[in-house]
Amino acid sequence: MSLVGLITFPLFIHEEAIQTTMFGTWQAGPADRWDIVLDGTNIMENINTSMKTINWVGGWINPLSFLSYRAYGQATDSYIEASRAKIMAKAPHLMVGSKVSTEIIPKKIERLEDGRWFASNGTSGFITNTQPQLGQPVSIEGTYELFDGRLVIKEN
Repeated sequence: MSLVGLITFPLFIHEEAIQTTMFGTWQAGPADRWDIVLDGTNIMENINTSMKTINWVGGWINPLSFLSYRAYGQATDSYIEASRAKIMAKAPHLMVGSKVSTEIIPKKIERLEDGRWFASNGTSGFITNTQPQLGQPVSIEGTYELFDGRLVIKEN
């Protein structure tokens, strides 16, 4: 029983830390403090990674706890993703320098002066070294940067 407590108590503390951070991000949003929401989202991601690692390494000792904390980790991933989407909508400049992996279907493509390509779906855009095709999904990994006053993904 002590071994079960040795694993589940730290998982419980991680869960509480995620919830406390989440409460802070809820308060910061209506105050338009998206910088605080971003910081909290990054903190939650770090805590969640640690919690999931502990659960995968030792959570199997208590199968019901393992399943519960696995679900909590997945739910936290969803909250983090939704928080980042809201930051993108409300304060996209805060995302400059952040890494992203996504898929975009280009509706507009143009060649840039430096030989790279800029493609956009109307709301999101990316800069790439290879020419994309209109209407064809493009999986892109890169970093957010400001381009022509807009936030775009620059391919790594």
